[in-house]
Amino acid sequence: MAPRFLTPSVVACAALTLVALTGCSPSAAPESAAPTVTVTQTVPASAPPASPAETATATPEVPACSGLTQEEAVSASIGSIAPFPGLESNEWVAATPDAATYDECAELSYVVVTLSGGTVSTPCHIMLFNQGRYLGTATADAYGFLPSVARLDDASIEVTYTYTLPGEANAESSGRVQATFTWDEDTQSVVMDGDVPPTD
Repeated sequence: MAPRFLTPSVVACAALTLVALTGCSPSAAPESAAPTVTVTQTVPASAPPASPAETATATPEVPACSGLTQEEAVSASIGSIAPFPGLESNEWVAATPDAATYDECAELSYVVVTLSGGTVSTPCHIMLFNQGRYLGTATADAYGFLPSVARLDDASIEVTYTYTLPGEANAESSGRVQATFTWDEDTQSVVMDGDVPPTD
C-alpha cells in the first residue's frame, strides 16, 4: 500500500487541537503561603522608682527599770549592810515598810532601814537605788534617829538628820543637819552635798 502523507491543513488542525487541549488542562496549583506564626511576649511592668530612704527618727531612751518591788529590792540587798558594832545580833530591817519611797525606774530612790528591836534613837541607814539597782548606803556610818527624807526631783533627795545636842536626852534631841544626795549620770555615782550629824 502506498504511504499516506498529511496535508498541510491536517497538520494545522492537529496543531490547533493540541493548543486547545493544552489550554484546557488545569493549571499548576499555586504554592501555599507559609503560615504566619504569632509570638506573644509578656513584658514585665516597670518597677516603680525607688522612693528616697526615710529619715530615721531617733527614739528617746526609755529609762531601764529593775522590775523589782520595794520588798524584793530590799530583801536582795539588805544583807550586804555591815552589822552595827556592838549590836551584831540585831538585823537591819525596813524602818517604814509601808512607805513607798522606792521607785524601780527613778534615777535615785531610797529605803530607810533600822535595827530590829530598836528604839527611837536606834541607828539608821538609807539604802540608795538607781533604777532599782542597789548602790549602797547614803553614808558609811549609820546615824541615830529616823531621818526625814524629801524627794527634790527624779535624781535627788534631801535628808534631814536629827541628833542630840550636848546635855540633851534622846527625847529632847533638837540638833538638825541637812544633806542632799544626787545621782550623777556622767560619773554613775551619787554626789553628796551638806552635813551629817557629829559622831562624838
